[in-house]
Amino acid sequence: MARLRQQEAKALIAEELRRFSTQYDARTAIHQTANAEARAKNWWLHFQDAETADTERSIALLRAYKAIGAGRMWAEGLPLENGGRIYMDRSVMRRFLLSGHVEWVEGSHPHFEITPLGDELIK
Repeated sequence: MARLRQQEAKALIAEELRRFSTQYDARTAIHQTANAEARAKNWWLHFQDAETADTERSIALLRAYKAIGAGRMWAEGLPLENGGRIYMDRSVMRRFLLSGHVEWVEGSHPHFEITPLGDELIK
């Protein structure tokens, strides 16, 4: 599957958020470099939040991230066709990792993979 262009990726995120709830702003920043810090699993886990993984916003973002990354959600950012990357929401991905909806895959380019539990949640 081809990578999405920046505007296509932003539109996809906005659409997923609108599908689930109108109360969330769909601003998405595009970064020109990879997030090197995000290559360490501990970076994703090194803070606390009070939300759960199954919020409407979280589900919408996971659906969008899966589509943008064509199933492979690179920890250092989702690469786009015409340059740049979308950094995934750290809090959202932390919650999904801790709840078992995604798993961390080590390697030279670590990434998240959606588990069967996660697939069931985002159907």
